[in-house]
Formats: sequence, structure tokens, C-alpha cells
Amino acid sequence: MKNTILLLCCLPLFGVQADLLNAKTELTFDGTSTLHDFTGHGETESPADWTLNEKGATLSIAEVSFDVKSLSTDHKKRDKNMLKMFEPDDYPKANGTIKDWHLSKKEATDQILVLNIHGQSLEVPVRMEAYENTPEGVVLNGSFTLSLKACDLKRPSVLGLIRVGDEIKLQVKLLLTQP
Repeated sequence: MKNTILLLCCLPLFGVQADLLNAKTELTFDGTSTLHDFTGHGETESPADWTLNEKGATLSIAEVSFDVKSLSTDHKKRDKNMLKMFEPDDYPKANGTIKDWHLSKKEATDQILVLNIHGQSLEVPVRMEAYENTPEGVVLNGSFTLSLKACDLKRPSVLGLIRVGDEIKLQVKLLLTQP
């Protein structure tokens, strides 16, 4: 116990600052369809471990969880088809885990997101832009592409002629603030 207290007291001397912050996650997704492209969005909050050091920062979030019923394309029929695809009675959440992402204030970095969706666990590469300190908090932006087939999701279709494309492009914005 004494060693832990001593270590915590000495962290600032080594140029390390650790904080438990609130992470507000805004997700935007873009997809294609036979007739038209579409955009959707979702939002959630979770606790985040944020550690600053001389090289940048490390981010860990045990679980970023989206209730699939909260995702929206702002189009009632499309949302109904999307919700049917997710099978919310069996798979009500889409979860991601961020573990020890080493981020830079100067350049973009490549990270791995562990995604659990529709009973599938996937490691997804994410491109994170350099983080930015703003008056609102620390802002992080990233992007990745997700295959619906890899997630065992049956792409919505109408009469077998109009079909959603397999790849969905996702953009994520994290805002880290004091709780």
C-alpha cells in the first residue's frame, strides 16, 4: 500500500499524468445502397482512462456500448430495416473496447478496436488523428471501415433488387472531459 501511494505521488515527477475522464462518443456511419447512399449516427458516454506522458497519451476505455435501437439514419423505414438487421432482442448492444491506445498530439496513429457486434468479436484497425486540447476537453477523431458480413449481419434488401453495400465507413469523435 505504501509503495502504491509513493508511486502515485511521484508520477508527476516522471512526466506522467493519469486521469479518469468521461468519454462522450459520437459515431457517424456512411453506407451505400443500390439506389442511394445514406448516413446515420449514434451517441454514448463511458468512463475513460487517459494518461499523458512526454510522447503523447494513452487511452483505455473498458467498454464503449451503443444500444442498437438508438442508432438512427433519420429515415423511419431505413431505421426499421437497420434495426431488423441487428436483431435487437438477441443482440441489443454493439460494444467496443479501447485498450492502451498510444496517441500523439502531433500525428495520426493506427490503433486496434476490439468490437463485439451481433455475437461476433473482431479486431478492427482504426486510424486516429492527432488529439487536440480544446476549452471543452480533449478531442479525438478517428475512422474505420466495417464489413457487415464479417459481423454476421444480413444486409437489408428490398425485393432482392435494392441492397445495402457490405462496407460501412464509420467516423468516431471522442470528447474527453472531467466527470
